[in-house]
Amino acid sequence: MSTNKIKTFKLKKKLGQHLLTDVNVLDHIIKATNINKDITVLEIGPGTGELTIKLAPLCKNIISVEIDNSLKNHLEKLKTDFPNLNIIYNDILKTKLSDILQADEQNIVVANIPYYITSPIIMKLLENKNLFRSIFLTVQKEVAKRVTAKKGSKDFGILTLAVEIEADTEYIFDISKNSFQPPPEVESAFIRIIPKNKDKYESNKQLMLKLIKKSFSQRRKKISNTLKALFEKNQNIKILLSDSGIDPDMRPEDLSLEDYFNLATSEPLRQALLKE
Repeated sequence: MSTNKIKTFKLKKKLGQHLLTDVNVLDHIIKATNINKDITVLEIGPGTGELTIKLAPLCKNIISVEIDNSLKNHLEKLKTDFPNLNIIYNDILKTKLSDILQADEQNIVVANIPYYITSPIIMKLLENKNLFRSIFLTVQKEVAKRVTAKKGSKDFGILTLAVEIEADTEYIFDISKNSFQPPPEVESAFIRIIPKNKDKYESNKQLMLKLIKKSFSQRRKKISNTLKALFEKNQNIKILLSDSGIDPDMRPEDLSLEDYFNLATSEPLRQALLKE
């Protein structure tokens, strides 16, 4: 779609609308998803349909969720060429995904999502991870680095671990701001999130998240200093950390997800977190 045609649509800044129009990038996305006729695609925010018309001929079904009703007349015309396209005009955060997708299908997500609600969308998708085999997202580059970060890096933090509890991640490629109309102020990236089938953390997830948030509330402090506030003065947090195989001088970004699991399930810290 040409830039001139895009300008005929009044894009809404409040919805974070930046249309991905670079044909080369769209083709790279299609290649990365390895899409086939057995797959049902959930597309979030089809916009004017540049990615939609590339996905639709290759998949079994495509379900596009669009919040902007002003695009309806344009998007509905696409159904003439693509009978496997179903468009739902709703806020993705208010859409019950189990009503529009079958858990036994081979479902994937392919989406260029609004940057101002990236984290809520990711967490909603992971709350419904039983519906998806893969989640492919175009996101702000800074967020992509945080989602896929490794322990010990400056990008490793609460979002990294909250996603890692539910899924594995992969940073696929960078996307220039000039690939969008209108160009956003930041660079972007394309990532893959692969939901974990077996969730060993499920029964302790809330305690783990509470511990992670507490730890990163003062991320430059040693983990022993951050967590000692949870305990009575006569309890030794350093001994508890050492018993869990963790150096008390480590900082929050130095601990792995497994470390946070071991801490959250150690009885003294578990009881302390439950009282928080």
